[in-house]
Amino acid sequence: MNDKSKLSIGITDIGIAEALSRWQLGVPSNQRRYAWDEEYVEQLFYDLTKAFDAKKPIYFLGTIVLTEGRRDVREVADGQQRLATTTRRTGRLANAQPSQTLWDNLVTGGVAPREQSRRQSGW
Repeated sequence: MNDKSKLSIGITDIGIAEALSRWQLGVPSNQRRYAWDEEYVEQLFYDLTKAFDAKKPIYFLGTIVLTEGRRDVREVADGQQRLATTTRRTGRLANAQPSQTLWDNLVTGGVAPREQSRRQSGW
């Protein structure tokens, strides 16, 4: 029988950047594959762009639930799709061309719409 006195649940209010710098994150094998269509990606970054343009200091992306995994890895129990989309797309900003808009870099990855339609996953 498990000793329940050793179990604990904690809630920490931090942003994505802090979570990524604080822990190594992993996705357990029981999580579904990445499945967001471009419609969901566009909506997420439309909302982020609006918040950025309105100079809102905080944008609530949603809850990300992490559990303790092996060693120092935190496993993403909930929020994997938002987390993956946000980190992969914003990572593109490091290589952004000055002539491209924030929207172009985040949503289309800086790829022209005609070329974008040739991509299956948009990644």
